[in-house]
Amino acid sequence: MATSSGSPHKRMTTIDPRTPVLVGAAAIEQRIDDPQAALEPVELMIRALEGAADDAGSRELLSRADSIRVPRGIWDYPDPCRLIARRFGCLDARTEVAEVGILQTTLIGRAAADIAAGRSEIALLSGGEAKYRARRAKLLGVKAPSTAQQPCEPDSVLRPAATIVSEQELRVGLAMPVTQYSMMENALRAAESLSIEQHRREVASLWARMSEIAAKNPHAWIREPVPLEFLACESERNRMLAFPYTRLHTSQWNVDQAAGFILCSKAAADAAGIALDRRIHPWAVAESNVMVPVSERLHPHRCPGYARAAEAIRLHTGRSVAQADHLELYSCFPVAVRIQAREM
Repeated sequence: MATSSGSPHKRMTTIDPRTPVLVGAAAIEQRIDDPQAALEPVELMIRALEGAADDAGSRELLSRADSIRVPRGIWDYPDPCRLIARRFGCLDARTEVAEVGILQTTLIGRAAADIAAGRSEIALLSGGEAKYRARRAKLLGVKAPSTAQQPCEPDSVLRPAATIVSEQELRVGLAMPVTQYSMMENALRAAESLSIEQHRREVASLWARMSEIAAKNPHAWIREPVPLEFLACESERNRMLAFPYTRLHTSQWNVDQAAGFILCSKAAADAAGIALDRRIHPWAVAESNVMVPVSERLHPHRCPGYARAAEAIRLHTGRSVAQADHLELYSCFPVAVRIQAREM
């Protein structure tokens, strides 16, 4: 953003027309027990992007998109972005799929950077799963219809630069994420000299408070708060997965959900008539991609990359994490959220 001086009493602010702005966002979920009537993953993504366009107030953005980006899911489409492009009529849009191990923020940051550099005007970002639909189909012994896409390659495929799980970990049965994160959780408990009971209640208390917030979200899959005592204790309805994690300590993938975002340049937003109060200006994206398998880490309860990312944001914006009005920390497992908070 550049600021020019006018009269001594007034300053005029001009914004570079290439400035990236978020103009639309939407989430969608379906709870249909008939798997043959429920939407498949790519259809959920399409609906989410349509919702994002409606949020922006312009469906025209969809047909004018020049890039579409999606993180890899459990679905088997070679390039769901191409299916999305066909639906919206933006056949020349570049497609990008991020494989497992690439941060979702990477796609957002790359889209914003391309817009700022003039390489893109309108970018669509989406992600979605329909595991509940797949699970219902399996239970009922029926086939859930799915789009059969011909073999193809996205224009860009983002892959991790290093191994996520080492060969040694695979040999000794440490391949599952819940097992690895439970090891980190216990390492953090030991580092903070907490008893097993103190630690159990601390983790359950954090997740219980989060469930209270989630229950108020109309897009949440579970709409009832989960009591601390239920989370803390193993039971028939909340079985132990990997100590100290019970089933409800971990993210659930048997859901049918999708989200969509639309990023565009200020010039494109102006041309589409997007109201100023529908625009959010991304300020900075920072990430650390140093990858060290859990068993090879000197301190399993630490993750210096979080601290480095927070410091990079502070240097870029002049604001510390403590000065943020809203702070959202997320992971599939409690320990990652707890480590993020400590490192930041």
